[in-house]
Amino acid sequence: MKAYESLAAVMGYPQADISGKVTACLNLLRDQYREANSRLESFEKYIISTELDSLRELYTVTFDLNPVCTLDVGYHVFGESYKRGAFLAGLQRSLREHGLEAGTELPDHLTVVLRLLARIESGEDRSALVELILVPALARMKKAFEGGDNPYAEVIRAVDLVIRQDHDIEEPEATVTQADLSFFGERFTSQGCPDGGSDRESGPPGCPLDGHCPGE
Repeated sequence: MKAYESLAAVMGYPQADISGKVTACLNLLRDQYREANSRLESFEKYIISTELDSLRELYTVTFDLNPVCTLDVGYHVFGESYKRGAFLAGLQRSLREHGLEAGTELPDHLTVVLRLLARIESGEDRSALVELILVPALARMKKAFEGGDNPYAEVIRAVDLVIRQDHDIEEPEATVTQADLSFFGERFTSQGCPDGGSDRESGPPGCPLDGHCPGE
């Protein structure tokens, strides 16, 4: 599961050692995840010729200022409904159980979820987290990047490729599943889901699914 930890490091806010993190990740992906490795190589070429301040600006504009590309994966599935709150509470509990902390991010931030996924053993919780949250969220993000040349699109695609390869999941449509929180088991719910679950109740205001990430 070192690949997940390494991808999480690459997806974090860029620091002075970002080039080293990308190189380390490429070394982990090269043999087992060739397509993902190819995607990440494109990102490596970009950062080599880009100043750190410019990369940080792109990161902020891409992920922090545009809800359609937010790295808070639960937001892509649940919007601002109460179900996301229950999901966040459950994730926080699971993070504690596995000796992890979200730090300054929310528990459903992609970097946090990737580190958690590296710790969760195979089973119902892992499958639900991947199939009902990560894969649909990444599909929406990939859709938002379509038609542009934002370098971070390649990193998102690399993450998606690794996760789907590990769990034998075909390319999904960019739609949100009916993610009933009861599927997550007690670890991923706080007080349960009283209405049995439904579609995503509220999406990012002013950000349609076919919107695009900035910096393209």
